[in-house]
Amino acid sequence: MVAVVEVRKGTKSFEEAVTLAGYGKYNLYVLLATGCALMCVIIETMNAMFITPAAQCDLELSLSDQGLLYSISFFGVVAGSHLWGYLGDTKGRRKIVLFSLVSSAAVSYIGSIIAITWLFILLRFINGILIGGSSAIIYAFAGEFHDNYYRPKVVSYIATFVAIGNMYLPGMAWLILPQQWEYYISFLDINFRPWRLLMIVYATPSLISALLIYLLPESPKYLLVRGENEEVMRILQNIYRINTGKDRTQFPVGSLTSDESVEGLKHEKNECMLSSMWQQTAPLFRKGYLLKTAMVCYLHFAIFLSTSAIIMWYPQILNSMSDYGQVVPSNEVTMCTAILYDEADYKNDIPEVGVGSGIVRSITVSNVEEHFVISINKEE
Repeated sequence: MVAVVEVRKGTKSFEEAVTLAGYGKYNLYVLLATGCALMCVIIETMNAMFITPAAQCDLELSLSDQGLLYSISFFGVVAGSHLWGYLGDTKGRRKIVLFSLVSSAAVSYIGSIIAITWLFILLRFINGILIGGSSAIIYAFAGEFHDNYYRPKVVSYIATFVAIGNMYLPGMAWLILPQQWEYYISFLDINFRPWRLLMIVYATPSLISALLIYLLPESPKYLLVRGENEEVMRILQNIYRINTGKDRTQFPVGSLTSDESVEGLKHEKNECMLSSMWQQTAPLFRKGYLLKTAMVCYLHFAIFLSTSAIIMWYPQILNSMSDYGQVVPSNEVTMCTAILYDEADYKNDIPEVGVGSGIVRSITVSNVEEHFVISINKEE
């Protein structure tokens, strides 16, 4: 009977073998693990919107410092993403994602007990570089467990975890920041206040996600590129067993052949890292791809400009409106007047632009826009 089963097993391409492994519980776990990792990217890059206003007094943050903190994690992601992509192709998707999640959480934990402004900002930059490893690789890692039919669907489903991350951020801030307590840690000479606890709460999901990723094997497509066919077969058989409930020996594939999608991932052994990165990047800016590359870059720029750039300042603007509402009737509070409000100037009856104008300067891209906002308030 065993011999008959073996005869029926044929040689299939990787895509065909993944299709035969089926779609089921195993794939849902892949979706959960990789989705949580992407959620952690959002949490680590966007948490400054709640941490910065709360840490303003403890760290003695100027408006320039606040603006830098709002953007420094994104600078880190941009600075490291190209390198992470290369390392993901050469060292393995799973290893890079695990390192990214664990190391970024560790840096955030350290940052929660830092009292030096420049060091805190530096750690947020390093955190951005580290969490960028997950940002650059997680879609490829998830997609390589699926065939061509399910791959785009799974990538779309993973993106829903971005929304979950954006709900987790204000939810935890709402629970923790209003609390009124502090603990003095003598050997660190810091007051441990709610915003420091919030940093720990924001970093912890990265460790949980790392555990979920740890329970997954390496990407089967990556292993096939490395020539580890036996390990790939073992992974596909396990996927088949979990998805179908059948014995792994019934998996109808005896051996694997490479297809175009696999061949495109191969790298020359002992190839220089910078040379390899250049060979993979340069074609994007050549004839036939340049326009498409520019369009994709512009779309990403516009999306992040219209979302992250504004939402990062939103809690600070709400704080300004709340402060301004303490000195004028609530029905006279508007966003424009609130962001131009400076408590010291108000008490001294000096109608000059203070803290709010700094916020405006940090948000706008030209003096024209700044004067436009100011002129509106003067006319009112």
